[in-house]
Amino acid sequence: MGGVTTKIFGCYENDNPKRVLLIGEDDAGKTSLLFKLNSIEYKAEIPTIGLNLETIPYKNLKIVCHDFSVRDEYYRHWIIGKETCGIIFMIDLTSYGRFDETIDLLKEYLERPELAGLPVLVMCNKIDIEAHISIERVKEAVRPMMENRKWKVIGTAVIKNKGIKESINWIRNALADN
Repeated sequence: MGGVTTKIFGCYENDNPKRVLLIGEDDAGKTSLLFKLNSIEYKAEIPTIGLNLETIPYKNLKIVCHDFSVRDEYYRHWIIGKETCGIIFMIDLTSYGRFDETIDLLKEYLERPELAGLPVLVMCNKIDIEAHISIERVKEAVRPMMENRKWKVIGTAVIKNKGIKESINWIRNALADN
């Protein structure tokens, strides 16, 4: 399988560009989210390799997405910058064995000076699968790193369209208030 992937959403609302960083482990559902936002039928996913660029209209937003391996230092430093206005972090709730590693990845990103104080949405994907990590456990794990920023944890089942609208609306509102 591929490494952890990252996507950057550049949101344009009333000619005011806003960029949102979407990060998370591989197989968390980031590409499935893009399919849903783009009204593309879901299909079994192949890990993203190299750099992938997508543009997705959502309501009155234009979302530009850069998808690449988060471990690739070139893209990581090239994409993340002062233009980033918010963070969406996606967790695969069925990935018990990688939970601590995933939380450490979030912490690593939140400690970056250029991302200080930005609003953070944690999308807990795959709540529709019976055996999954609880939302409360995720909240407990991320709460200590959310000081001095707006944040929210939302359960999602991207493939079944659960929690997508609430998630996108929350980040839009958080960006407007920030």
